Amino acid sequence: LQMMEPAPVDDLGAVKAELRLLAARGDRGFKASASVMDRLRVLTATLESAFPSKECPTESPLLLGDWMLDFTDAADVLSLGILPGAMLELGDIYQNVRVGSTATEFDVANVIELKPRGSAL
Repeated sequence: LQMMEPAPVDDLGAVKAELRLLAARGDRGFKASASVMDRLRVLTATLESAFPSKECPTESPLLLGDWMLDFTDAADVLSLGILPGAMLELGDIYQNVRVGSTATEFDVANVIELKPRGSAL
C-alpha cells in the first residue's frame, strides 16, 4: 500500500470513502496491516481537522444516536478480536448514546454482536 498525503480538506467525500474502504478491507482495524493502520490514522486526523469545534464534543446534541464502529486503533477494542475463540466471531460493534439524567450527562451502551463462526457465509 503506497502511503499518500492526506486528501485536501475540500474533498471530504474522498477522504470518507477511502477511510471506509480501507477500514472495511481491514475488518475495522482487526486485520489491518501496520501501513494500513497508519493511513487510517491520517485519514481520521484529516476528518477531525476539517471540523474544529470550540464546543466540547459531549456538549453537542449531534453525539446522540446509534454509532456503528467503522474503524478503531484502540487496543481495548482490538483485543476483542482474540476473545471469541474458535466457535464465535465478532459481528457489528455499536455505541448507543442517549440523553442522561441531566442535560450535561449521557448514557452510553456498547453493543458487541457475537456470531457463530461462518454464519456470514
